[in-house]
Amino acid sequence: MADDPVIFDDGGSTRIKKRMRNAGGVMDSLLTVQDNVPAEGRSGSQHEVQASGSSYASLTITSVTVDQQGAVQSSTTAAMLFQRNFEISSGVQRISGVLVPDAATGFNNVELTVHGPVANPPMVEAKQTGRQRRYVVVNAPPIDRVKIDGNLVYTADGNVVYTTVVVI
Repeated sequence: MADDPVIFDDGGSTRIKKRMRNAGGVMDSLLTVQDNVPAEGRSGSQHEVQASGSSYASLTITSVTVDQQGAVQSSTTAAMLFQRNFEISSGVQRISGVLVPDAATGFNNVELTVHGPVANPPMVEAKQTGRQRRYVVVNAPPIDRVKIDGNLVYTADGNVVYTTVVVI
């Protein structure tokens, strides 16, 4: 598992960030949304995240729920391995991750694609605090589904108030 996790969460809108010092500008290519990326009829942007220490290979999902009585519960999945890809859905907006072999390091990097329909392309903004930058898909609702290698592994129910996906 890579030493530099990529974190996706839905604190208002879907956010993307890396847990590393001096991360400002590391994934700025996500800000450049173009038509027909990744495919005809979609608009999106891409960035290949370089693995450090070892390959990207798994993800965990944490969700926080509040029941009718106001009781808060948190649950975290065990690390789930992926062989090819993952997809995080926030309404019609998607964040796809595809493993890409890096011949120079021998590790698997992950190519991120943020995309939505041409009629409602993702609006990606960068926000920075100190040397930490996060990328926010401001027109994306909360995370509602996660797929690994095409298989649905998470669906948010009506009680979920916060979801985090960590790719390592």
